[in-house]
Amino acid sequence: MRARLFVAASSLCDQELQDRLWRRGERVNDEEEGFEDTILFVIDELDWPTPSELVGSVLRDETELAAFQRLSGVLNDLVLTIGQRGTVDDAAATGALWQGVRAAACSLKALLG
Repeated sequence: MRARLFVAASSLCDQELQDRLWRRGERVNDEEEGFEDTILFVIDELDWPTPSELVGSVLRDETELAAFQRLSGVLNDLVLTIGQRGTVDDAAATGALWQGVRAAACSLKALLG
């Protein structure tokens, strides 16, 4: 799960991947996930009843947990704004909210890396 979280955070940071895969549909390998799958992994599959339980099984420490919770929170805000069927273009149109998602993802990626 940690590796998949790293991939999700990396994807949310990577403008080139977003343009190539999420906008143009050009997949380089089977490990690349779509926009919806990336978001759902973070806000659904990792939505544990007790988030602190992620420490030790997915995350290393409280610093990573805080960064994860920040990303999860802004992604939830994004989904509330663009809807569950929103696209990367809808996300980008939110301006500062999308930039907040990208910043939170890049921070988490740096910690996980």
